[in-house]
Amino acid sequence: MVLTGLGRTQGRRENGLMGPGLIDDCPMAVQVEMTSRCNLRCQMCPLTSRATLSSEYIAAMPEAVWERVVEAGRAAGQAIISGYGEPLLDPDWLSRLRALDEAGINIGMTTNGTLVTAERAAALASLKHLFHVNVSIDSPDAVEYRAIRGGELKLALRGLGYLATAAPRPDWLAVSSVLMERNVASLAQ
Repeated sequence: MVLTGLGRTQGRRENGLMGPGLIDDCPMAVQVEMTSRCNLRCQMCPLTSRATLSSEYIAAMPEAVWERVVEAGRAAGQAIISGYGEPLLDPDWLSRLRALDEAGINIGMTTNGTLVTAERAAALASLKHLFHVNVSIDSPDAVEYRAIRGGELKLALRGLGYLATAAPRPDWLAVSSVLMERNVASLAQ
């Protein structure tokens, strides 16, 4: 769990949402890696090269830690589900996102899209406080995508399609890429 400089907590103390040790008027969000498990092996990812603490213990976040995340999310007002792991591999991903949603915490998340089904996309779109979903796709070329991510582009695009169909508004969904020498030509197209 990382506290980052995203969003603002102004006025949260008056509403009882500031926790102990947090500073009034401090811009913050809770950045959460719900799991360190991933179904891809991206060449630029520290999890793949085992160069991160997350790679030492491949698992979903323990429930006791998750409870602290929700508490910190209430104080910050915003949680960003992002990290090296794929959130949809957490067996409790939906109940955890629903807990944030029910607490009124604004949620942003990143996924590689390969595990998104129509049902999962609809579940995500039903969350009132999920304001943004980012899908990481590093090349529109299937050969380059496989070389970079170790997975199938068609699965990521299918997941992206399900999310686009379920999206409650156009600005809810985005695609991002890590720009590298090997993919710059395919991204430019």
